[in-house]
Amino acid sequence: MTLFLISMLIVVVLILIEIPVAFAFGIGAVLFSFLTGNNISFLIPHGFKTASGFALLALPLFIFAGLLMAEGGISERLLNFVNSVVGRIKGGLGAVTVLTCALFGAISGSSSAAIAAVGQIMIP
Repeated sequence: MTLFLISMLIVVVLILIEIPVAFAFGIGAVLFSFLTGNNISFLIPHGFKTASGFALLALPLFIFAGLLMAEGGISERLLNFVNSVVGRIKGGLGAVTVLTCALFGAISGSSSAAIAAVGQIMIP
């Protein structure tokens, strides 16, 4: 447990000195392997197996679908509809954003696609 805490402390320090997060976690994992005496050759196949999971494959495609719907104008029409319904109440911009993301998420089946499509319009 102490070795794990030391490794995580090193990861936090590396992130604070602005080393990229992937490299900080990689250095922490290699350090933890060396400190515990585990074989380091286990890390690469395990990392590849974890990164090639089905959920991680589908996520960029859902984001692409959201961007495609945003460019097609679907999200802007949905945003105008929700704005006409709840846009006049106090805090209407936040309510419009949340309700549009909820409806878009129900249409596309992915919250990440909804954020990609609606955020592209609402952030500016």
